[in-house]
Amino acid sequence: MPPILNELNIAGFLEPRDVNKLLEITQDQVRDWRRRFPDLMAGIGEQDESGRWRYRPYHFIELAIVRELRSAGIDISYALAIAHHVYMHVVSWLSFDTLDRANREFSYVVAWELPDGHLDFYDLRDLSKIPEFNRPLAFLIDTFQIAKAIEPRIAARENGAADQTPKFDR
Repeated sequence: MPPILNELNIAGFLEPRDVNKLLEITQDQVRDWRRRFPDLMAGIGEQDESGRWRYRPYHFIELAIVRELRSAGIDISYALAIAHHVYMHVVSWLSFDTLDRANREFSYVVAWELPDGHLDFYDLRDLSKIPEFNRPLAFLIDTFQIAKAIEPRIAARENGAADQTPKFDR
């Protein structure tokens, strides 16, 4: 297993400045997201006794997914909801562990807006199986491509672990 995923259960933390440096997400942005979307931000980061936010590696990966979705023009509320849903699929592409690879079964996720503004999700093995939607807005997420996009940022966090990262093939 590459170091980027080996640390997921270790007590190591990243500071907000690390998130800013590696993901170009500022503390002000994260603070604004917490204020506007408390339910969607629940579980991303941990506060210490002094009230400062810190991030475990798995929080960092979820924020990296959010960053990729935002750079594709997806609204922050949708990006947060999608990132939470696709997290395990993306992690499976970053792992050599056979148990994690089971999540690769669904390479694609379709997210569509419900009448109440929330998103619903449909995990797909094959693009030819995309269901018909009666809603005006849907997103197609390729979890393999998201993993490829965020891997360099994760490797940078690991201080030179890029040579130990997985080879990407479906």
